[in-house]
Amino acid sequence: MVPPTPPPPPAWSVAGHDAGHTLHSLSYYTPVPISLLWWGRMPAIARDPVIDGYGGIYLSRPEGALLALDAHGNTNWCSAQQAITDTSCTGTLLPPPPQAPPTPVAPNALVGPDGHIYVVGASGVLRAYSPTSPKPLWHAWDNLDPDAGVVFGPDAATLYGVSRLPSASGVPRCAVVALRWPGRYVSGWHMTPIASRGLTPVSVAPDGTVLVAARSARAGDAATLYALDSQGYQLWRLPLAPGEPSTVAVAGTSDGWAAWVAVNGASGSTVVVADQDGHALWRWRAPDRIDVANGGVALAHPFDPDPFDTGLGFVGTPRGVYALDLGHQRARLFFDTRRLGPALTPVTDVRNTVYVATSTGHIFDLWWQGNVRWHYATGRHIDYPPVLFPAAGLQNGAVLVLSTDRQGQTIAEALGAGGTPLATGTASACAAPDCPTPTPTVTPTSTFTASPTPSVTQTMPPTTTLTSSPTPSAAPSGSPAVTASVGATLTQTLALPGR
Repeated sequence: MVPPTPPPPPAWSVAGHDAGHTLHSLSYYTPVPISLLWWGRMPAIARDPVIDGYGGIYLSRPEGALLALDAHGNTNWCSAQQAITDTSCTGTLLPPPPQAPPTPVAPNALVGPDGHIYVVGASGVLRAYSPTSPKPLWHAWDNLDPDAGVVFGPDAATLYGVSRLPSASGVPRCAVVALRWPGRYVSGWHMTPIASRGLTPVSVAPDGTVLVAARSARAGDAATLYALDSQGYQLWRLPLAPGEPSTVAVAGTSDGWAAWVAVNGASGSTVVVADQDGHALWRWRAPDRIDVANGGVALAHPFDPDPFDTGLGFVGTPRGVYALDLGHQRARLFFDTRRLGPALTPVTDVRNTVYVATSTGHIFDLWWQGNVRWHYATGRHIDYPPVLFPAAGLQNGAVLVLSTDRQGQTIAEALGAGGTPLATGTASACAAPDCPTPTPTVTPTSTFTASPTPSVTQTMPPTTTLTSSPTPSAAPSGSPAVTASVGATLTQTLALPGR
């Protein structure tokens, strides 16, 4: 008997990509020239998308439902995690008036290594789904925090989440919990009480150490980084800085790793890097507020065997993206976005290019030196960093971008190679149906030319014919290159072979 073929590894299993919350894709990158693979209107979205190994996309809706799409953006199914009004979703409908509706809770999804979708919803219930059906395989009342969700440990069998405990002498407390299929508590796991108003999502180090950042129990006190062993007992704790901590990002191997945490406080933002023994290696005081809501720190080459000398992190701020070099304990403004609005937490890929979204709707793909590889402007507000996933029918990757228009409608766009070409000719670009309604933009940097329409900038082959046009357009820019002037409106930068 031939054993069943295992599912491919998830493309973006959880907010933060993986159990180490590296925001780094080891499998996918976007080839150029960039094009529009698909475009669609979606219901309002409340959390970062997660994507399975086939390109299936799972979106959290704020009223309490999980929406499943295929790799082309078509709806597969919708499953309500609580009573809602949408009759297109499988689940319980809201009771008729005058009964009070339940408080809506946006579900938090994880794509497991087994291909199943694990969802924490209202009332802390954990459900498991097959990617092909809106009917849960099982559910368990585990009293989990939906904002923290769940992650798998290195054994691919243990799920870690966060639960709120009863207060002690008026002090709020939380704990990390360990679960196994079908949602049962792991025997022997010690739920270490942590005095805190809330814990971040759990991160798991390569050696199985469980990491979590805790908000202080009292406002104004320092947040704290906790490390727990394989049975849930505290290994060490490290005070961070007063404020709101980000999810912990982990770089390294089982022989040695570094944990990165960003903290936003009333008096400023701080990034703290700790080693596996709980020693603070570096405390960097940021000149601007860091975007901790979208993960805080993105890591380049997070699986290098020497995370202390080669450690490189990126953070998003209103000024732009900062690159943090752990080995030299030096930070620099990697990419300035002040003319385009605040930069969200970046994302990195297997080729160590850096994807940056601004809240005003711009997406950049940057070489690690900071040169622009391509640029796309949605013309709409962006709340979540882009994510990388396998493009349907293609061996390479695509970028999923979620934005919000002026009417509050969510727009999903997949960008990659082999889709609908973008018309070329000006230093700005957009993709239909964005183009009929021009959106004013500001000049990004000296590399770009101001345009009244959303824009894409990308590396293009030297044979591309460029003609001036007010319709959807693409303009190249990029890496070590030969520069050619095209007309009076466009300066083309052609990438040399071997990049």
